[in-house]
Amino acid sequence: MTETEYIDAIRESVGEAETVSNELIDLIETALQDHPNSPELWCLRGDMIQLGDESVRHGLEAVLPSYQKALDLNPAFGEAYESIGYFYDKVLDKPAEAEAYFRKAIELGRGETAASGLQDVLNQIRQE
Repeated sequence: MTETEYIDAIRESVGEAETVSNELIDLIETALQDHPNSPELWCLRGDMIQLGDESVRHGLEAVLPSYQKALDLNPAFGEAYESIGYFYDKVLDKPAEAEAYFRKAIELGRGETAASGLQDVLNQIRQE
């Protein structure tokens, strides 16, 4: 399969399921074997691991390295910065650390979702 076909299949599977399964993680791992230099697939890996339940073989410790691999491959990949921002904010509850990632995502052209994430963390920081 092409990189785009894998990405479409992964996104379609997530839309149909209520949680991420090991089968979907297997699909991502296969896609990465075929396309190891795809920042989008590495970013999707981090996103999907977060969405998995406790039965998914990768834990949250695999999320940031996935995003970092995406950034190693393409330092201007704004989606990875945005995903890191949301991970720090929503999963690790560290809005102050998330701020810089949202700002970088916006600088690289990410749109409303990054701006919304930034606004949310700024509101949290002000309240602390």
